[in-house]
Amino acid sequence: MIKKALLFLVILTCLPSLALGWTLTAKIGSPSGSIAGGSPYKVVTTGTGYLTIPTGDTIVAVTPTAGYTVSMVTLDGSVISVPAAGGDVAIPQAGKTARTLIAYFTAATYSMTANQTTGGLLSMQRISPTGGSITTTTLTGLRTGNVVRVTATPNTGYSATSISVGGSQVWSGSYPAAVYYDYTVGTSSVTAQASFLSIPTVTARLATATTRTPVNTPVTLDASGSTSNDAPLSYRFQVVSGDPAAVTLTPAGPGPDAVTSFKASLPGDYLVQVTVTSTRGATSTATSPVITVLTQAGYDSAGCLSCHGNRDPAIAAAYQQSTHYLTAAVSCSGCHNPDGSLGHPYLAQPGSSCLPCHSTATPQIATDFSASPHLNTGCIGCHYDHTATSTFNRCSDCHGQPHPWDSQGICGSCHLTHNPYTITAPPPHFNSFSTARYVTSRIGCENCHRTIDEAGVSTFNVYSANRQWGRSGKGDCKSAAYVSFDFKTLGTALPATPANSAGADCVRCHTTTGYVKYVDSGFQDIAAFDDPADRPAREMIVCSACHTPTPFLSYDIVDWDTYTYIPAFSRRDVPIVTAYYNYSTAGTKVLNPVLMPADTGESNNCIVCHTGRTAGSTLRILAQRYGSSGTFWSNTPFIDPHGMAAAGILYGKNGYEFFGKSYSGTFAVHGALGGDDPGSCIFCHMSAEDKHSFSPVQKDASGMITQITAFAPTCSGCHDQTVKPIPLNDPAQLDGKRRDYGSALKALAAVLARKGIYYNAALSPYFFTTGDQAAQGAATAYRNWRAFYVAGSPPWYSGSDLMGAAFNLKLLDGEKGGYAHNSYYVKRLTYDSIDLADDGRLNATVAVTLQNLLATTLFTEEDRARAISWVGVRP
Repeated sequence: MIKKALLFLVILTCLPSLALGWTLTAKIGSPSGSIAGGSPYKVVTTGTGYLTIPTGDTIVAVTPTAGYTVSMVTLDGSVISVPAAGGDVAIPQAGKTARTLIAYFTAATYSMTANQTTGGLLSMQRISPTGGSITTTTLTGLRTGNVVRVTATPNTGYSATSISVGGSQVWSGSYPAAVYYDYTVGTSSVTAQASFLSIPTVTARLATATTRTPVNTPVTLDASGSTSNDAPLSYRFQVVSGDPAAVTLTPAGPGPDAVTSFKASLPGDYLVQVTVTSTRGATSTATSPVITVLTQAGYDSAGCLSCHGNRDPAIAAAYQQSTHYLTAAVSCSGCHNPDGSLGHPYLAQPGSSCLPCHSTATPQIATDFSASPHLNTGCIGCHYDHTATSTFNRCSDCHGQPHPWDSQGICGSCHLTHNPYTITAPPPHFNSFSTARYVTSRIGCENCHRTIDEAGVSTFNVYSANRQWGRSGKGDCKSAAYVSFDFKTLGTALPATPANSAGADCVRCHTTTGYVKYVDSGFQDIAAFDDPADRPAREMIVCSACHTPTPFLSYDIVDWDTYTYIPAFSRRDVPIVTAYYNYSTAGTKVLNPVLMPADTGESNNCIVCHTGRTAGSTLRILAQRYGSSGTFWSNTPFIDPHGMAAAGILYGKNGYEFFGKSYSGTFAVHGALGGDDPGSCIFCHMSAEDKHSFSPVQKDASGMITQITAFAPTCSGCHDQTVKPIPLNDPAQLDGKRRDYGSALKALAAVLARKGIYYNAALSPYFFTTGDQAAQGAATAYRNWRAFYVAGSPPWYSGSDLMGAAFNLKLLDGEKGGYAHNSYYVKRLTYDSIDLADDGRLNATVAVTLQNLLATTLFTEEDRARAISWVGVRP
């Protein structure tokens, strides 16, 4: 007994808490919860645990596991109140040394409630762990982890647009059929709801006030009868049959106006379509009845023609082909009953009615005719009945052949029509000052039309070459190459030195006189010229620029003094070409002469002007002088390479070549064609039958290549049907390369645009800080080519390189045949320009850049595929 007492004293000594406190036995009556407390702090989660409690009352925590609740708690067998969510429980000592606390837990259940809205039905169904019934109100007895399928079913004519559970959106979109979301139950009851929106519908209707009207007379088209469940509506009107260029729709839309005014300037049958669009994008179209537009004369003469069209079909047909009917609005009664005093029938021979009308309608014609010797013959002496037309073929009926050449049918080429005593020529021989002219004080008719035979007889000839040239770009009197400036005034007075040069040496290529002086002076004379008699008429490039002598000879001659053979229609002798890729401003002068690599004989005539005005090497010289990223590049207008620089590309001379990259090689095989005479230009571009069209291919109106006209005489020598290089005689394949080339340049423009450098090929200086073409101009010209350069960093985005990438874009875009002239060179230039422009480094990332470019209307997915095919890999 004494030993037990001693043992008890030792335990009390070792465990002072037992000596001074009491014990709480904590039991978990059912799992999924805990009892925690005591000192030291202890957590009991299963079975029975013992909490040591200091003397006095205590607090323990009864906590259910997530997804469970407290079902019952007993203290020494008596039930005590504890919240279902658990919490702190006060336990008094009550003078005891031991007490027992038992906690029971049970799984929590939750509910889901469906909030219904208009436009559809929301339903719920428990699908896991077991399937339940479908309800549209409330699901109860759900436990944590259960899966409930929430389904939104739209009514007919509606779309489901969202599903939300517990206040959070779990699906959104627009779908006209049932959509569902599987929700996993958490630890709370939730509410589900869905939203529905009516599907917009539109029915377009279009009415017209009349279906028959004269030209330039408005007709009201009304689409206000269109209906929709999604107002307000927008209306867009367009011509779907007939010439849209002849039609004015006011307003055309898109906009809120449901009524438009239709007016056509040309006769014909027209259909107008209205596209009605609802607020949320639903569309519907309706087409008007056929609107027949007549000339004013046809409209006014409808009654006459309804009878005479059957009675006098030849007269009616002739009248309907006449200017009176088609454009002048002269009705039958205008000639046959000019003063409106007669009843039917009208005048049978109304020859006296012409001048009274034409004195007002065409006063100059009336004046000319009144002063001519033809006045006594009357209008009907030259003009046919009812067609009112004439022809200069009728002149020889009275005048025979007054000239030494055959004048049949060409009198009107030089004689004023209604007063042939006045000598003139039609445009563009003698043209208005706003366009270029074939004939000036320095260029006479004989330069193109006169031929002298060995007997000295002079003949007026309209050669087939004249017509071909006149239809080519070089014969276009309205071409920007002739009318952008008065080019004869843009030159540098002799002697042209760096000190007095202003870079305006356009006269050498944009005028015949300037070209001849330039090549005959060994490429030194770039002086302007001006004739008061011609001011401000523009001079063109005509026959005497490339041919000498003119007038043409009809025979070959030999100069026995120099033993020189001169064939008829011989081309001007021009030495091997030096291209002057100079840069000239008031403060900066760069002389950059570049000798072309070969003397190509007669083709030197072409190379003189098709080398380009500035080369990439000029930019390199400026970089050497001012630093590749010096402040020079922070405020410099774009340096223009100029357009149609085919020879520079052909010989690989004028691209901006990035440092460290190779651009040389033997791949410019087209540059060697034609040998040293006639050279590659003439060999290819004047090999087809229509030599003076200067094109080795034919194209349709869209620019697509439809025929390789130079294939048989030229291309077949290399591109045959065996093992020689492509494209063989395949216009589609060659056109594919053309389109690939264009797409690669679109890609380069898109990469520059991502940097805020926007290209507009139609507006100098071509690169701008805004993509809005209406805002592009001098104020928004891009000038800061070092905008992305960071001082002290690696030399990324150097000013010269960034301008060089833009330079190559303008150069190649202006040289439309680059893909054929020197494909390897242009591919390397394009590849390196994209590579530099995308991140400022030449790191061979072009394929990735092209793949990631955002597709737009200017750079389509087709462009992406073609660009990758063309320059995805550097050749």
